[in-house]
Amino acid sequence: MYDDKDKAEFIGWTEKNIHDEICVNLQLHLTSKTILPSDVVRVQAVVGGDHRDTAFQFGAKVSVHLRDNRIIHFEVMVCELICRKDTASLIESTILQRLTNGLEIVATWHLHIESNEE
Repeated sequence: MYDDKDKAEFIGWTEKNIHDEICVNLQLHLTSKTILPSDVVRVQAVVGGDHRDTAFQFGAKVSVHLRDNRIIHFEVMVCELICRKDTASLIESTILQRLTNGLEIVATWHLHIESNEE
């Protein structure tokens, strides 16, 4: 219920773990291009969110820098909060905790890229 209204509004949301989505997409891109883990110099992720016409969306743009100076770019969308207006209380009551947990993992854990015979 918005502060200035007397009628409740329905909202809906979808969410995924940002760290899992980055890892899965990274694996797909490296595997599809037959890139060895040793060819990866660094992985950079820029995360952010924005309220569009009818939904707050959150995701990441990922750049994978390779030894031969190539860069692979991809995006992941991990959250969509369908609402007329995004407010702090709405975000806190729906997606904030899971989003915060995922961002802490992205920011503080080391990314290990490995391959095996399987």
